[in-house]
Formats: sequence, C-alpha cells, structure tokens
Amino acid sequence: MEHVNKTDFSCYDEFVKKIEAVARQFEGLQKQFPPAYSALKHKGVPLYKLARKGVFIKKPPRDINIKYIKITEIDLPDISFEVACSSGTYIRTLAVDMGTALGCGAHLKALRRVETCGFTVDNAVLLDDVELLYKSGELEKKVIGMSDALPDMNAYVADKEMAERIKDGKILFLENKISVSAKVKIDDSFVKIIDGDNNLLSIMQYEKKINKYNYCCVFHNNVS
Repeated sequence: MEHVNKTDFSCYDEFVKKIEAVARQFEGLQKQFPPAYSALKHKGVPLYKLARKGVFIKKPPRDINIKYIKITEIDLPDISFEVACSSGTYIRTLAVDMGTALGCGAHLKALRRVETCGFTVDNAVLLDDVELLYKSGELEKKVIGMSDALPDMNAYVADKEMAERIKDGKILFLENKISVSAKVKIDDSFVKIIDGDNNLLSIMQYEKKINKYNYCCVFHNNVS
C-alpha cells in the first residue's frame, strides 16, 4: 500500500476513515477460522504441535461475536485498537483478516487482555507487590472472595442447619428449601451456597430428573 504521510491531511483522513470502515465490517456475529498455531486439537494433538512439524490443519470456522472495535491510535505502520469480543475469538486472526481487507496485510504485534468475566486489570495486583501488601496487612483488601469471583452464578444463603448438612455431605432435596430463595430458579444448572458473611460453602448442580442437588465441590475451610 502507498505510504501515507500525516502531513497530507486529506489523504491521511481518508486512510483513517478506511481503517475505521474496515473495523466496522468485523463487528457483530460472524464465523472465524482458528489459526493453525493454536491449542485446539486434531485427533488429540494440539494444532500448534502439528504446525511446528509442517502439518497445517484447517479447522471448521467457529461462531464468534465482536461487540465493537475501537481504533485508539494510528502511528503507521502500527495501528492500535480496542476490541470487546466473545470467548474463543482469536485477535491475531482478526488482525490478519483486517489487514487482508485493507489490502496491505497485517499481523498482531502486541496483545493485552484488560477485562474478562467482569474483572479488569484494575482488580489485578503485581506479583512484586503481593509480599509488600501482605506485610502491610493490606493484601486481604485486594483479594476477591470466592463467592464474588462467581458474580453470574445464582446464590442461596444457607442457615446453620443447611451449613451442617453441607459439612456432612448430606443430600439436599428441594424440601430442604434450597429453591425458595427469590434469587434462585428451580431450573438453574449451578447454584452457589453461601453463608450470611458471603463465604462460599459449596457449588451444587440441580438434576431435575431426580429432584436433587448434587455437590460439585465443598469448601471445608468456609464450613464451620
């Protein structure tokens, strides 16, 4: 592609508009082919291992959703952008596809994940700072509790009797009132059981056929 000089404002502005237009083409629901160098498996073998041997397997495209692509900086030949996308989206493939659409080719130079599942880099702590925070007594304030780490899972607050049943690993049927909470639907696949202090006691999975909740895991340190 012909070199674009920033001092040629009319040409540069048109180029910026073209980049933004191409970015919009890749927003929304779509199919994406996984890259050859990926952790996806073919007959039990990761694709990247096969690719390193010169064997390139083309996997079928997968459904992805790119909510938006925001161009944040253009410093040719580098273009920086922010993207919000569904799980399973390969950003390096997106960069290659956008370069193809621009007619000049492209590859991913750097990638930083800044948010996932509602947690952002603002929640993160540098490893070098962990010891300092521990010594100052501030580390606990930075730790996200196990219950809070599952914000999208419906919760049920257990009373002392239920906490004891969980501690002993006893079966919890619907008559044990696990489903009476307004926050819990009877058809929820997974439910987290917490105490009054928001400590995670257990994660359970409901089986409709036998009208019973099965234990997925019990956190004994939180069950007194």
